[in-house]
Amino acid sequence: MVSPPLLAEYHETTLELKLEYPDRDFVPWADLLAEPATLVFPSDRAADATPDPDDEMILECAQAAEASCIVSGDKKRFLSLRQFRGIPIGSPAEFLRRLSAAEE
Repeated sequence: MVSPPLLAEYHETTLELKLEYPDRDFVPWADLLAEPATLVFPSDRAADATPDPDDEMILECAQAAEASCIVSGDKKRFLSLRQFRGIPIGSPAEFLRRLSAAEE
């Protein structure tokens, strides 16, 4: 799942990287991620839910998508939240542990 603000952020980051590293091969990873994704349109805002207002769009997208979890490696801002409106937030390692436990 992805929201319009997240897609815009992905494309902006791609362009910044392309300018910063002009000698590297360009991979349109934002387009590759967006193509198979389902677009969601968040209606509820996550104002002041995280120390970084730019991260709010991730929380809003997760809520609109009715995500079962949010996976992040951001130890300073995201992982310290532990959950957002009932959606658990965990590290990739925690996610993999839960996934393997669910498969057993």
